[in-house]
Amino acid sequence: MTRQTAHLDCMFAPSSIAVIGASSDPARIGGRPIAYMLRAGFPGALYPINPERSEVQGLRSYRSIDEVPGPVDLAVIAVKADAVLDSARTCAARGVRCLVVFSAGFAESGTEGREKQRLLTELGTQTGMRINGPNSLGLFNANTRAFPTFSVSVEHCMPRGGRVGIASQSGGYGGYVLKLADERGLDIGNLITTGNECDVEIGEAIHWLAEDPGTDIILAYMEGCRTGAKLMAGLGAARRAGKPVVVIKVGRTEVGAKAAASHTAALVGSDHTFELVFREYGAYRAQHTQEMLDIACALKTGKLPPNRSIGLVTVSGGIGVHMSDLAAQAGLTLPPLTAAAAEQIRAIVPFAATGNPLDVTGQVANDPQVLQRSLEIMLRSSNYGSTLVFLGHAGSVPSLEARLNAAMEHVAAAFPDRLIACCTTSKIPLSPEARVLQFPDPPRAISALAACAHFAEARWKQVAPLFPAGDVTLRADWSRRYNEYEAKELLKCAGVAVPLEYFVRDAQEVPAAAAAVGGPVALKIVSPDLLHKSDVGGVALGISSPTRAGEIAGEMLHAVSKAAPTARIDGFLVSEMVNGVECLIGVHPDPVFGPVLVLGAGGIAVELLQDVTRRLVPVGPEEADAMIRELRTFALLDGYRGKPKADLAALGQAIVRISELAYANADRIEVFEVNPLIVRAAGEGAVALDCVLTTRAPP
Repeated sequence: MTRQTAHLDCMFAPSSIAVIGASSDPARIGGRPIAYMLRAGFPGALYPINPERSEVQGLRSYRSIDEVPGPVDLAVIAVKADAVLDSARTCAARGVRCLVVFSAGFAESGTEGREKQRLLTELGTQTGMRINGPNSLGLFNANTRAFPTFSVSVEHCMPRGGRVGIASQSGGYGGYVLKLADERGLDIGNLITTGNECDVEIGEAIHWLAEDPGTDIILAYMEGCRTGAKLMAGLGAARRAGKPVVVIKVGRTEVGAKAAASHTAALVGSDHTFELVFREYGAYRAQHTQEMLDIACALKTGKLPPNRSIGLVTVSGGIGVHMSDLAAQAGLTLPPLTAAAAEQIRAIVPFAATGNPLDVTGQVANDPQVLQRSLEIMLRSSNYGSTLVFLGHAGSVPSLEARLNAAMEHVAAAFPDRLIACCTTSKIPLSPEARVLQFPDPPRAISALAACAHFAEARWKQVAPLFPAGDVTLRADWSRRYNEYEAKELLKCAGVAVPLEYFVRDAQEVPAAAAAVGGPVALKIVSPDLLHKSDVGGVALGISSPTRAGEIAGEMLHAVSKAAPTARIDGFLVSEMVNGVECLIGVHPDPVFGPVLVLGAGGIAVELLQDVTRRLVPVGPEEADAMIRELRTFALLDGYRGKPKADLAALGQAIVRISELAYANADRIEVFEVNPLIVRAAGEGAVALDCVLTTRAPP
């Protein structure tokens, strides 16, 4: 199978490297990459470029890249910002395939720097030369011994190579993680930092690692994303390859939501969308560096739990309760021990609490074999996805430490396919062959085990296609504010039901329309300029007679004209009254990832309740059903307190149809919201009572 990122091998696994601005001082920015590669034994061609020297760190130096005798996969640029563009142009003319630009003073430094970066990007686009940076710490591939980086972390913990890859938008953070990973015994094969991302982005770095046969685990640090499709392609490639991605994404707040024009915009911020993308593509979002490295250590065992159940073993009842709470909060389940297993354990420890958690009591201080025998019975009797043993300070008591560690290693050897962790104060590492995880406290252990369960599930889920075909017949016009009637006509084309209603141009036509509907009616002003009509007196419900409907229409026109004198009034909608459960279906046009569909409890309290679930569009029937069941207020749709069950099938179909409409208009939606969508009793359908749709100007 052809690797989609093979064209980036010249950057991430180069066979020849030139360093422009090379220094004889191994402690300077232009000297570090040469010193590192000499120390690492880089087997490829290494060309220092320095017009003032004939030799750099024992290597022949060249006045310019034009003098280099052989082909150059990658050129490192370590000169002042003002000289970068000329150096890059010379590289492009020479046929250099990739650049790493260390130099700062670009988009991060103001208007002048942004223009320099724009010209650098333009050069790469025109010539096909791929560029990492500027303002980049560089990268390394320890598996090929290539170190085009000036990270000081490499100086005191040069990686030997390994199957863990790091992709980081921050160079400083990448170096920091490298040092901590080294202390944890994690073998790092690749570190890719992307700097200002004038060309190569974090998503492409993840994608390359996903396709790299030497990488099994991917750690990523992100501050943002310029091209959502590249990030999704990278995460999708990792999941298809069965390679877990653990992400730290900073920047959780969303200031822009304060200026929201609709409920939907207020409910969806950019961080929500990142969370959604990570979940959809199987990545795990760690909250901090320690958690990320804990998870990496757990993944390094190569064991993933077959299910979300966990067996807890403790020498302290109180800690057992604490671990139970933590496990439940992490989404793990705690099936009880079988009756037969409980009986066998009580034969060993009569006072043991033989539930889950299993409390073998302080008897382990008297006989450490109690732990081994009880744990073996537990693992033999049940298919727990993972097992956590709390030894606490007993694990480091001189008279017990070696024997308890031996018990853990014995059990691990007897059950080599089981994911086993222990919480202990022991500083003596267990045998690497045992592959038993050691943590100082339960929260860290359970977080890592829950992440492993997440990745086990993610492997079996299909990745949705990135670019399914959109229906061009559902296209909305550019630069248009649709009034409610017009927006509903588009909904009807997409297969979404609306109530029986009539659109009339003036108040005199309202009585006849009300008579045609029959029964109590709803009356609404129709205007493309009024997002929330009820706020200006533009909605009246339960009008009992056609005559009264006409009178209210006149009063409404006067009230709205007074409250919103500049709003265009197109007419009135006269509709049947519809009862059922109110829902909201909205679409947020995320600038990075495209339209995000939001399902929530509807009505005016939607922002107060914050009961919503989200997906990227388009949404299929199975995902639509999952969204419905994720709502905290799902019980209201499922026959709460004896009320009739709502038409879940019709709601699911409406979600699918609206998502298809959103996908067809992904490039033009500005505001799109159906609120409320009334879900009637089972078999009676779901109808859109109101719809707001505004499209942006064409690009």
